[in-house]
Parts: sequence; C-alpha cells; structure tokens
Amino acid sequence: MIGTENKKWLMLTITSEESILEILDAHLQKYYLGMMKNEDNWSFYFEVSIKDKVENLITEFSQQFKFTSTQVTIKSEPRHLAWQDNFQLIRVSDEMIVIPDWDKKEYSEKVVIKIRPGMAFGTGHHFTTKLMLKALSNMLDIGDSVLDIGTGSGILAIASSKLGARKVDAVENDHVCKENFTENLLLNNIHNSVELFVSDALEWKDYSQNLILANINRNVIMKLIPKMINSKGMIVLSGLLESDEKMVIDQCKKYNFDIIEILRDDEWICLVIIQKEQI
Repeated sequence: MIGTENKKWLMLTITSEESILEILDAHLQKYYLGMMKNEDNWSFYFEVSIKDKVENLITEFSQQFKFTSTQVTIKSEPRHLAWQDNFQLIRVSDEMIVIPDWDKKEYSEKVVIKIRPGMAFGTGHHFTTKLMLKALSNMLDIGDSVLDIGTGSGILAIASSKLGARKVDAVENDHVCKENFTENLLLNNIHNSVELFVSDALEWKDYSQNLILANINRNVIMKLIPKMINSKGMIVLSGLLESDEKMVIDQCKKYNFDIIEILRDDEWICLVIIQKEQI
C-alpha cells in the first residue's frame, strides 16, 4: 500500500492522446495499484515484482497504439504521490457522492461513500465505475443480495450496502486489494453486510443473487456470460468500450440474455442484462 514506508514501486508514465490513454488504462487496471493523470501523460504504479509483465504489455500495446513511455523505480512515503491534490469529489446523482477519506465536511446526500485513494484499485473516477454506480443506484432494492465481481477497492460493494443490500459477496483475485478494501469498509462503518472472497472471477460458482455487478474487462466478461446462464437476477456489465458492444451483445444473445439497457459515457458502455425466462 502507498502508506508503507520505504516501499519501492515501478512507475510507468505513458504519453499519448487521451483516447488512447483511456484504452490503455482499461487494459492495465487489472495490474496497477494506482494511477495519476497529468495533462498529456498518465502515470501508473505497479509492484516491482511484475516489471517483466509490464514490459511485455507495453511491447504488445506498441503494436496497436501510438504512444511513448518511460519506467522508473521510486521509493514512496505516505501521501507522497499527491493523491489529495488530484482527488475530486464525484457526484454520481443527487443522492450519491464519493469523497476521499480526509474530507471531513458534512454532506446532505443520502449516500456518501468514503474512499481512501492511493496504491489501490477504484476511486470512482473512471467512466466505467461511474456508470456502474449510476446503474446500481437506479436498480438496487432494499433487501437485495448483491454479487460484486472484481470488487477492487470495494466501492460498488460499499454503495450496495449503503443503498440497502442485505448481503454483498465481493470477489477479487488480487491480494493487493484486500487491505484497501478492508480500510474502505471501516471508513464507511460497514461491518457485517459485505464479505470479501479472494478468488478468480472465472472460478466463482454462485450467481443466485438479486443483482450481479461485473466491472472488469471484455475478455473476462465474455467468459463470465455463459457461467451466469442460470442467474435469476439483473446483471450489470462494464469495463467495456463502445468497440466491444457488438461482440458482448452477441455473446449475451447466444446465452439467452436480453439487453435491458445500455448506459454510455465517453467511449465506455455499461450493459444491463437478464435471462429471458426471468422477465
């Protein structure tokens, strides 16, 4: 975590057009522990142990996209990456906002989610997370059970609990997220309704929940869709670009899912689906 004294991190800085940076960010989210946006470049932070993996990804991306990149190893200290200066309040709706943990102001919104930004996944700033939060706030009924696949920082799980979910199963396969996930639950005074399972999303078996959330990426979602064929609840999928839309919709139809709604923001989409016999 970012608060660990004398820890070394690999910082990858990519310079390119914003549209390309957004695409690269979507591909890198599975691996990075935090990121910062500058005017013409974005910096991504990784465990030094996956340096070879990062280099392989950059080589792969360079065959499809135009960008320049640099890598350096840095020693970080608590708050040394200026997260406070870069974090802005996120207004999801008239009733829901996301704020950083150091914000002590009183807000009138019904749902106020506190997140500890830093070397961890998910602050709510990414288009896909905002789309998921909007869908969630419109769809979740008090007393629902929820499955959050690829929970990361836990922001969707926390939002579900605060909106009245009786039980939230949060699934994440990266142990790095666990500490930040737990911190964020405590910041939001959530103790019993949310449970974290450290598991590969594609190994998960239980899709009996009223509402299933998967904000991951196209490749994982394409493999998840057939596994959710017996689900009885609404399913919300994101981490998807507009260019993924036809492929994912075709996969949904192949496995007897109806497309209920498509939400859009910039180049990103969010699909709401359900098995036909559940309609």
